[in-house]
Order: sequence, then C-alpha cells, then structure tokens
Amino acid sequence: TVLVDGTATLACLTLACSVEGKHVETVESLEQSGRLSAIQEGFHVKLGSQCGYCTPGYIMAAEGLLRTNKNPSVTEIKDA
Repeated sequence: TVLVDGTATLACLTLACSVEGKHVETVESLEQSGRLSAIQEGFHVKLGSQCGYCTPGYIMAAEGLLRTNKNPSVTEIKDA
C-alpha cells in the first residue's frame, strides 16, 4: 500500500504510468529527520511486524485512514 495524492492505494495493482504527475508516498517517506512516525514507532514498540510487504502496507493504510479520520471506530479501522 502506498498513498497516492493522500489516498491509500494498492501498489501491487497500480500501474506506474497511472500515477504520473501524482504525489506518491511510501512507508519510507513517513520518517522525518531520521525519526519514525508515530505509527511506525507504534508498530515497532508493540512488535506489530509481519512480512516485509505486510507491515509497510498496514502502516500506510493506517496513515491514510488517520489523515482523513482522526478518531476512527473499530469498524472503520477494520475496513481500512
């Protein structure tokens, strides 16, 4: 999962040419000045790691959700 213009998007199903000229964010873009984002830190502290594909996807899906909904319900979290 990556954020395309702020929207969570499945990177594995998205053709690169379809995001030309759009703002694409990956999990690496979340750190600032060498510090993990709050979501990245939470996954690290709570040992929320999965595989190298799943964890970045979960982090980016959570980032996308929290940018649009600062206080999501459990159902909204599961849906995201």
